Amino acid sequence: MISSEKDFLTSNEWELSGDKKVLSFRDIKVEHLKLWHFDHPHLYNVTIALYSDGVLTDEVCTAVGFREIRTEGNTLLLNREPVRLMGVEWMPGSNPMSGMAESVAQLEEMLHHIKHANCVITRFHWQQDSKLLEWCDRNGLLVQEEIPHWQTPQDPNNEWLNISMKHAQEMVHRHYNHPCIYAWGIGNEVNGQSTVTVRYFEELQSLVHGLDDTRFINYVSNTVHENPAQDATGVGDMVMWNDYIGTWHGELDRPEVIQNITRGLPNKPLVVAEYGLCEPAFEGGDERRTQILVENTREYRKHPAIAALIYFSLNDYRTQMGEEGEGRLRQRVHGSMSLDGTPKPSYEALRQLASPINLNVELEKEKAQVVVIVENRNDIPCYRISGYILKLVDQLGDCITEHIPDLSPGEKHVFYFTDIPENRWNKLVLDIIRPTGFSVSSDSLMSYT
Repeated sequence: MISSEKDFLTSNEWELSGDKKVLSFRDIKVEHLKLWHFDHPHLYNVTIALYSDGVLTDEVCTAVGFREIRTEGNTLLLNREPVRLMGVEWMPGSNPMSGMAESVAQLEEMLHHIKHANCVITRFHWQQDSKLLEWCDRNGLLVQEEIPHWQTPQDPNNEWLNISMKHAQEMVHRHYNHPCIYAWGIGNEVNGQSTVTVRYFEELQSLVHGLDDTRFINYVSNTVHENPAQDATGVGDMVMWNDYIGTWHGELDRPEVIQNITRGLPNKPLVVAEYGLCEPAFEGGDERRTQILVENTREYRKHPAIAALIYFSLNDYRTQMGEEGEGRLRQRVHGSMSLDGTPKPSYEALRQLASPINLNVELEKEKAQVVVIVENRNDIPCYRISGYILKLVDQLGDCITEHIPDLSPGEKHVFYFTDIPENRWNKLVLDIIRPTGFSVSSDSLMSYT
């Protein structure tokens, strides 16, 4: 959704003189501003042209969006609306035929799988190509982009601080204008209970905040459940927890752990930044993966301090840590899709759990009527829906389209489809479409049989 240039009030001019090497300005004004949202990703084109003695010497055009994301206590607010979000993480470079040399088409295919699964938030363990983020801008996917600081060293020192800051500087300077990026990640699964690590991330968080004070800055922990109050994730703007209770983290009482985390680190939203099943490190296959996805999600929904879930992972991924395969096929079987993007049954479970809408359909043969009840969820995910469309299609392709009214969490709307010829509606397909064009749900309904 690119707005036209007429939305800008004026064309401004600035002169660069003296010893200045950087030109900064914050006085571009926009009339009738449309905010960026994952369901309404409004963008504006900004063109910057450089002239010397009246001659155009350089020009760049970029798309930007305007949105506000902040917290109040443990509540996450997007454009001042309380939201609870559902997402999934994808590990690029996993297709063995292309590796990190994935084409734009391959990247977009996997991003499409994320959105088709109703996921609106994700994180990347390392910096990504700008074209990938441009897709997220256009299609509405919130991103935490991270520097690749994972596991080591046990106690990071000043050398690591300098390396991390170089990564952060390049990442922030290159991707600052992307509205999809809501947070910068400064580490993942380092020794979060160490006082040395805590001091390190305190300093790194402060330095990155100096680069960008408009976004969250977070450290993702796999140790916060041990002693929440002393964990390094408390340094960040959000508490981010990789939850592998029942597998990597052993057998613990999950509800009690969540309560301990929210008591130990109050007044910050809790994000479950990873949960899932890695095989063959742990047994059970995709059936157990689905069970973990369903049961954990149901438990997380009960805890108001949890603002977002990011399931791990969308795909099996290639890694030197892989327990399966050899050479370029060495991988972790952790995904709801295979290395090449083939869906497993758990992918459909993710799509259903991440849907913001509950549907109830009644087929009344006597009245030749279909009753569809559309209810907006009020747990996770939880956000206002606006601009959604309902489509009812028969086996011949004839379609009835209805606009779903705006619904706040917990609200519902009933549609009555009447006088349907019995011989034309042996099979109905019901589809809910987001404003961005992605399907929320698509169900085949057998009627009159």
